[in-house]
Amino acid sequence: MARPKMVVLWNGEQLYNRILRSIARHIGVPVIFIERGPLADTLFIDREGVNAAASFVGHKMPAPTPDGLQWARDRVEQYLIDNESAWGQPELVDESLLFKRVGITGCEKLILLPLQVDEDTNMILHSPLFSSSRELFLTLAPHYAKQKDVLLLVKNHPKTRDKLGADEVGKYERCILVDDLSIKQLLPMCDHVVTNNSTVGFEALLFGVDVITTGKSYYSNRDITVDITNKDDLSEIIARKMTGSRNDALNKESAINFLASLWDQVYLCDVRSGSDIERVIDNFKELALGENITIPSARSVVSAMSKESLLYQDILKLHEQMGEMALKHTAEISRLYQHPVIGRVWRFWRRFFNSEI
Repeated sequence: MARPKMVVLWNGEQLYNRILRSIARHIGVPVIFIERGPLADTLFIDREGVNAAASFVGHKMPAPTPDGLQWARDRVEQYLIDNESAWGQPELVDESLLFKRVGITGCEKLILLPLQVDEDTNMILHSPLFSSSRELFLTLAPHYAKQKDVLLLVKNHPKTRDKLGADEVGKYERCILVDDLSIKQLLPMCDHVVTNNSTVGFEALLFGVDVITTGKSYYSNRDITVDITNKDDLSEIIARKMTGSRNDALNKESAINFLASLWDQVYLCDVRSGSDIERVIDNFKELALGENITIPSARSVVSAMSKESLLYQDILKLHEQMGEMALKHTAEISRLYQHPVIGRVWRFWRRFFNSEI
């Protein structure tokens, strides 16, 4: 197989992708990571990783350019008037029916809790406080049930396999399930959003809605969200948020500036725009030193290299790391063992190579 000039990985955190990126870096082949962007038809592009592992996380972004601001404002304006989100949403309903469905009487504060896919790498790798969406809900629900004139709106991710049911959510006062309603109709009504690290958190900022995060994300720790790093702080932060007021204009403007800076620095691509795609390709070519780029499938490359010593060495290294982790984090090992992908590889390894791990 010809040596690639570059490897482009979608997400890059899955086990087979981790093996491939390790091989690529070992032999000096540049790696680019791509992932869904914060708006429909946008992509994140990064040389280090995606989500909370992106290279810009933890760094101050430069001030946006006029072109970047114009792009971001146009894109956000379109986002606010259509029913597109990062994932497909239910059809919009008449406002009077919406109020009746949610049970609004006019004096409540509405809080949205968008749940995530537990098997997603965003939950597995960047959620230090909660191991699942269910655990997040079960921790938050009692806190909001103590508040007066509050409704906690809980929405399952459309792709999750472990959905919370209406009966399970309804066990708590002031908690209702809203899977049949669009995020785009719910967000403008909300006082604030609580999320682990969902893209919905960033979407909420574009509506001017306050956001509380409990995990690590590309938009947290930028003075535009309230970031919880200790479960013991939940009660105080929620109580303080219930008595405070929203700062719609500041939230929206800060989010637009951040979006524009990402676009300026080519961390974000608008795939609706042909000129934008050309801009990204030029960036790829620069990284590949001007040569023609070969972008192989991650799965096909791993399959083709399965007999190479580099792959075997990488698995041995993974084995050693898991053994070290087992000594320190027994609970984490148990959670990984239940993961549908990692667990399958792990069980295979135990059965055929080493029954002790």
